[in-house]
Amino acid sequence: MKTSILVSAILACTLLTPIVIAQQETKPANQSMNMDMDKRMDQMQGNMEKMQQQMEKLHTTTDAGEWHQSDRR
Repeated sequence: MKTSILVSAILACTLLTPIVIAQQETKPANQSMNMDMDKRMDQMQGNMEKMQQQMEKLHTTTDAGEWHQSDRR
């Protein structure tokens, strides 16, 4: 009888462990991590604007040599 109670207790703990782990709250993100992401986002937006300007210039340019000369600057 003691063996069946012991086996039942072990089985219950084994089955409940994933449920308990899944319900644990996650830690909030670091403040410094958020600031790094803000800096990166600003940099990515700046790069995107630069690429859009280059694409606009590429579409409006009719002379291929003009594009290559301005690209070297």
